[in-house]
Amino acid sequence: MNDDPLTESGLFLSRFYILGEKMKFLLLSLLLLPFYSLASTKIECVQAKGWETNEMFVKASLAAKLEILSNKNVLLQNLTLSYSIHDDKLSSYAWSEGQSHFTSVNNNPNYTPRKYLNYFQFQTYISSHDSLGYGYIDILLPKEAIMTQQESFNAYLQMTGMDDHFGGTIKIYCRLL
Repeated sequence: MNDDPLTESGLFLSRFYILGEKMKFLLLSLLLLPFYSLASTKIECVQAKGWETNEMFVKASLAAKLEILSNKNVLLQNLTLSYSIHDDKLSSYAWSEGQSHFTSVNNNPNYTPRKYLNYFQFQTYISSHDSLGYGYIDILLPKEAIMTQQESFNAYLQMTGMDDHFGGTIKIYCRLL
């Protein structure tokens, strides 16, 4: 054991310095955490057969990069969303159809559903200048499937005011790649 108080205080100061450097790193990491995603994957969803809703048949697809920023904040990047609405399941004629590309769409943190509980809601609007049809399409992705990175799951598209006349909810089949 060393009885020299200067050596002991020097050792104390060096340990304090190392601890201070670790604390700075930890603090910096916590400050930067909101800017990094916890998980990133590609998502693809499709309803190719035509889902019947309100006596019409809807086909739809979406593809995006899915970024999980926190348990309440999810981002769809480079989202491509397309749909077609048919009055007959076998008809190739589409009553309305559209496709849009979105650079980035965040989930709606204020989503308070009555039916689709525990879903992330992403609000989009397909406009006539991007496609032939127009209207609001909300993407509903199940929180548990997203947060646990399930390989495949069902989700929903809520369509409102499509060409000012049509609305309904369709089931889509999703997979994470």
